[in-house]
Amino acid sequence: MFDKEKDVKNLSVLQKPLRFEPRPFEQFAKKLGIDESQTIELIKEYISRGVIRRFAGIIKHDRIGYRFNAMVAFQVESEKCDDAGEVLSKFPYITHCYRRSSYPEWPYNLYAMIHARDNEELDQRINEVKGAISFVSVAVLPTLQEFKKSLFQIPTDDKGLIE
Repeated sequence: MFDKEKDVKNLSVLQKPLRFEPRPFEQFAKKLGIDESQTIELIKEYISRGVIRRFAGIIKHDRIGYRFNAMVAFQVESEKCDDAGEVLSKFPYITHCYRRSSYPEWPYNLYAMIHARDNEELDQRINEVKGAISFVSVAVLPTLQEFKKSLFQIPTDDKGLIE
């Protein structure tokens, strides 16, 4: 059973960064007003419902040498787009892969964010990806400057978030 108000409150607490300490879930338990074992059970419930995907360390790829990336936009025939997206999603250096609407002035409907250590590696990876799917046209959009990069955070006043 979903309790939207309670779920939004719980998730707004659980979305905060997990501190690296001997009992990391204790910080959440205190804020939620429950004990640590109940917090872990709550997290397991959200994972089983598919609300929380996983807990993992967040690696800043640019700090370990992956400073080059590009959004590659493909124009793929509509009936082949889902299959092409599945193929692209298997590449380990693609972090985002989306199907989006296309328009007469912008025909691209499949997007993949590709990461690399240098321009040569980026070009090689783009060519590898281009060779893996059937497409009509492609646009390569290298990142020139990053203005914002953040994880989605649930607004604490969002009552309609969980269906």
